[in-house]
Amino acid sequence: MAQMYKVFLNNSAIVIGEERTKNDRSLQTVQVLNKKQISDFLKDFLALEKNHNFYLSGYNKEKLFEDLKACFQYVEASGGIVQNNLKEYLFIKRFGIWDLPKGKMKKNEQPENAAIREVEEETGISKLAITADLPSTYHIYKFKDTFVLKKTYWYSMFTDGREKPSPQLEEDITEAVWIDKRESTTAIQSSYRSLKENFLSLFQD
Repeated sequence: MAQMYKVFLNNSAIVIGEERTKNDRSLQTVQVLNKKQISDFLKDFLALEKNHNFYLSGYNKEKLFEDLKACFQYVEASGGIVQNNLKEYLFIKRFGIWDLPKGKMKKNEQPENAAIREVEEETGISKLAITADLPSTYHIYKFKDTFVLKKTYWYSMFTDGREKPSPQLEEDITEAVWIDKRESTTAIQSSYRSLKENFLSLFQD
């Protein structure tokens, strides 16, 4: 399958590299030929007040994405979708929104190690084992006066421990809980678009 990049800003998205159909009206095509044109497009995109979806094309998709990435402060994070032996899933609530445990990687840290460390720190759950790689996500957010592009590596994880989750309050996490598949589906549907589009099917199988 060809590489496709999808970058989210709240409920808006930029798609790069996916072959779109002629009848797909959900994406507005924008053609760019160089980094300057990408920068000009981003100024308008970041100022949008309504939700929009754009298909960015014009030259090699890997180079186009790298040029887009260079317009931002870039950070990497890592996290996990954790299941226990009761087939419950581990969720956190931050700023009143259901989310999955994740966090920024340390310098020279491997994504797998960062994912386990962050899940442990944010939820207090240990004895974690990675069972599969999941698609990475990209999203844009504003930090102070700077827009940041974050790539998050994701992994399926399993624990057979009996630990009760404990939220990392200093990271503004107010809840860390195990919830069953039905409740997990509801939680992910009310979460961020980047998580919902990438992972909803995992909770519906």
